[in-house]
Amino acid sequence: MTPCQIIIFGATGDLTRRKLLPSLFELHQKGMPQETKIICVARRPFTDETFREYAQQDGYLRGNGETVSFLERIHYLQVDFSSPAPEHLLKQIEELGHENRIFYLAVGPEFFGRIAEVIKETGLLSGKGWKRIVFEKPFGDSLTRASQLNDYVSSIFSEDQIYRIDHYLGKELVQNIMVLRFANALFEQMWHKEHVDHVQITIAEEVGVGERGGYFDKAGMLRDMMQNHALQIISLAAMEPPTKLTADAIRDEQARVLRAIRRVDKEDIVLGQYEAGKIHGREVCGYTQEKGIPADSRTETFASVRFFIDNDRWKNIPFFVRTGKRLASRYAQVDLVLKNVAGSLFEGNGSQPNVISIRIHPDEGIAVLFNAKSPGSKVKLEPVTMDFCHHCLFGKDPTGGYGLLLSDVMKGDQTLFTRWDFVSESWKLTDHIRSLNIPVEGYPAGSMGPKKADLLLGTKKWL
Repeated sequence: MTPCQIIIFGATGDLTRRKLLPSLFELHQKGMPQETKIICVARRPFTDETFREYAQQDGYLRGNGETVSFLERIHYLQVDFSSPAPEHLLKQIEELGHENRIFYLAVGPEFFGRIAEVIKETGLLSGKGWKRIVFEKPFGDSLTRASQLNDYVSSIFSEDQIYRIDHYLGKELVQNIMVLRFANALFEQMWHKEHVDHVQITIAEEVGVGERGGYFDKAGMLRDMMQNHALQIISLAAMEPPTKLTADAIRDEQARVLRAIRRVDKEDIVLGQYEAGKIHGREVCGYTQEKGIPADSRTETFASVRFFIDNDRWKNIPFFVRTGKRLASRYAQVDLVLKNVAGSLFEGNGSQPNVISIRIHPDEGIAVLFNAKSPGSKVKLEPVTMDFCHHCLFGKDPTGGYGLLLSDVMKGDQTLFTRWDFVSESWKLTDHIRSLNIPVEGYPAGSMGPKKADLLLGTKKWL
């Protein structure tokens, strides 16, 4: 890891305080080069000292004696990007050393183009060192807008300088999908239409829209979760083995999965919006009673889609995906449900399908459900589970994967970052689903979504 400047635009925002600075503090504790500086840029009138105090509010930078030395890395620059490009910006940043620069845009997508323009106009791309730019999701809000943004950004930065971040790819169990599949003969040979009955992917949230109502009502669950997190997980679960473990080889296979997804029809989709209900016994309001949400809003807070991937490995095997807010519990999981043994000797004795489950959060791990004989003289089968607890062995990651992703940006490793061809294919799929104008069904908060979502599975059931 070579020394650099990490320049965070949108430094007074929630993401910077909750995720980026704690993740950088974690890297600091692990030996981040001493010369690396963190330059925080925003409109609010802070000094270095007052911003460092602000960064410690709410206890996100809990630590030990190293907190002081970490805070000394942080510098603050007040910049208003709604005005002409600040001529002093380059001089101020040059005074802080190093020509290797990471530009982290912790801002909404409506500011991406303007900040990229300021970076260019102020000369921050000059000098001998490498330059890399990080974009938070969402990258656009449709294929048209994403393409326009990409064309503009690509006129300033090359693809090998662009890091489109999806924090789900930093989660250990998402990364473990590929390892589980391709490093273990036990699983690799089963990961095929000959053995798999169907795949379920659930990304469930207990929370409502909270303070994000203004953004979310324009986005909805399809844009906010399905277009990025859900399709990333599908691509990793369904991809062919890459020719080698390089960023481009892996991302080639991920993009191929999206191109192979069959065109979705109306009967493959269920959308919903939460109504008043109870979460763990606590009364919560419906979506249209949330702050900043119009009373007549039809924005979806739940989406369930049945996908088919038309290639040799997955032909006619359904992938059922559901994601929503104000659901009964908070978790993300991939379940690979295997076919029953043909002509099983134990059919009718309680035999259930084997299931390989990958728990992404919060209880990270991998489980395999199989059948065993229960005690007694009669042959009666009981489903039992073999379980691997990831955090029991390796500990918890309090930053949700951001530390790993930031480290990869510093190293120049793009494996866990989204390439443009994947982004464009994901928007094609999402735009098509949105164009079908699926009616939004109500569901009570504290449930697992509209009852219609259960019907997508036919005779099968959500796990």
